[in-house]
Amino acid sequence: KELQDFKANSAHGLWSAYTTGFYPVLNHDRMLCAWFHGQACRMLGKKTEEEVSDGLLELLNTLVGSKYSIPRPEAILRTDWISDPNILGAYTYPTVASDHQNLSNSDLALPVMDENDKPVIMFAGEATHPHYFSTVHGALETGRREALRL
Repeated sequence: KELQDFKANSAHGLWSAYTTGFYPVLNHDRMLCAWFHGQACRMLGKKTEEEVSDGLLELLNTLVGSKYSIPRPEAILRTDWISDPNILGAYTYPTVASDHQNLSNSDLALPVMDENDKPVIMFAGEATHPHYFSTVHGALETGRREALRL
């Protein structure tokens, strides 16, 4: 009911109703990371920083404004994965089929070895991280992993 009311009455459109959650950022007490899904990802690419700020502030005030005084964001840093031609809004996730086949992200990281057991083709990227798939830090860690393997 609350979500339906928010969607019907939001002054800034439906996109903010697709916020998956707000998460604290390690070592940054006054920073939140917001995740979005579905239609919001396409809608966000067309919004200005001010529109994003207004919509998120409205959502936060709806959710916790009666208990907390939410200040206006000083700045917003965001990515637009939908518009990136190399990503097109996608990220890795394990499927039911991979579970049935007993496959894991670590399987994707196995290098192709030559006859002397030396790696000739190696794989990095968030999809190969055993725990942090679908994340930038997972991609960075796997890049370091493969560099050290060299």
